[in-house]
Amino acid sequence: MRPFALIVCLSSVLRAAEPQSMKPLYSGVPDAAAKEIKRLEADMAKTLTGRRLLAETDGVERRGAVAGLLGTDAVRCLRGPKPVLVYDLGRLSSTREWEFELAYARALAKAALAIPLDLPEADMAAAQEELSFALDKAKLDPTFSSKLHQQANAMRAKLESTLRLEAEAPYPPPTPFEELARAAFHLALFERGPDEFYWAVERGLPESPERVRLTDLEDFSARYGPTFAAEEPADRIPYVRVGGRRYPKALWTAARSLVESGGLKRIQESLAGFEGGPAQQLQERIKKWLSKSS
Repeated sequence: MRPFALIVCLSSVLRAAEPQSMKPLYSGVPDAAAKEIKRLEADMAKTLTGRRLLAETDGVERRGAVAGLLGTDAVRCLRGPKPVLVYDLGRLSSTREWEFELAYARALAKAALAIPLDLPEADMAAAQEELSFALDKAKLDPTFSSKLHQQANAMRAKLESTLRLEAEAPYPPPTPFEELARAAFHLALFERGPDEFYWAVERGLPESPERVRLTDLEDFSARYGPTFAAEEPADRIPYVRVGGRRYPKALWTAARSLVESGGLKRIQESLAGFEGGPAQQLQERIKKWLSKSS
């Protein structure tokens, strides 16, 4: 057993004996885990996308999830005034390096955006950066490239079959949980068109009462400006009235927070580089890589 895996096992036993109320959610990253993460980061830094994402998040706080992370992510970016990267220490020792690096690239990209609001566009941009990282890694790692391409081809066939033979089936099909399969699924979608990929990312997000779209924020701010007034929203009703119109309370709350911080322009600048030209360039990259690997 690896030293780090032994640490994870021992810490799990000790945590099980603690009263639930005494357990913190996050803690510092143990030295053995930090060493393992540094090794993985060195491997990621061999790629252009990996080096950039690591440089952009050099000052971001890193923490360990004491009881693990809900869902399937081995590492996650927590939103807030300042982003925090949280590692699932158990998965760090048990997940294949490819799986961890793909999840890490996505989390790093989201941390680099440093957007405190629950915007689906932030998740779209982060998942798009993950695909760029995957293509970079495929150039350097023939085994990874072969496995990713094999799964991407299977996903391409699945998408075609769904469109051709399963008229009543949801499209796109459900996103896979396993990281390599998810990356392959997203590559196959992006090859067809960025909007199919964006919709799959947004649809796969957990439900959140705080989620708002950037376009809704922009339209609301353009309509009412920075001095909009509103009736005081009721505690149990998810609406607020502004200018005689009814809006989701989450939209009003997000817009008000951005007025107070002046953050809408910064969010727009952070997200300016993932749609339009950059998306078209990535789509061409994906098509070229898939055709060469066929």
